Amino acid sequence: ELVVCNLYPFTDTVLSGATQQECIEQIDIGGPAMVRAAAKNHASVAVVTSPTAYPLVVAALGAGGFSLAQRQRLAAEAFVHTASYDVHVACSAFTPAVPIRRLPLLEGHAAELPIVLIDPETLEVRAAQYRYTRLGSHRWRIECDDPQQSDDVDVDEHGLVLDYPSGFRRWS
Repeated sequence: ELVVCNLYPFTDTVLSGATQQECIEQIDIGGPAMVRAAAKNHASVAVVTSPTAYPLVVAALGAGGFSLAQRQRLAAEAFVHTASYDVHVACSAFTPAVPIRRLPLLEGHAAELPIVLIDPETLEVRAAQYRYTRLGSHRWRIECDDPQQSDDVDVDEHGLVLDYPSGFRRWS
């Protein structure tokens, strides 16, 4: 068996500056579930999540199928891919980290913005006031009305958060 799945381009959509509604429409729900199911069943299913693996697929099919070692490697890649996808969604417009990408602040300058917070477990929505201070080219301080949720964060070259001490650490 073979499952080939390219997830909706959520991260590319966010990076394009699309509206929140456009970004929401690009959150893939069924794709990650299908990829995880295929990876879980790697004993009999090969799962491919990247076009860069297509030459491997062609070669394996030409050789009569995938070996167990190939299916295991593809399954591991699939789990990493879906986990990374989930982190990108979690670091999107549903978190207070997103405005960093849109704030043209110089080092040492700050801005205050109202933020809508959505709890992913309860879907509770609440408003909060956040202060964003640019500490360096890839370092920001995020402060809010709850001092326990204030953090210094590291961002990549696109302004996407790599490390949010009170929330997560993104693996690339």
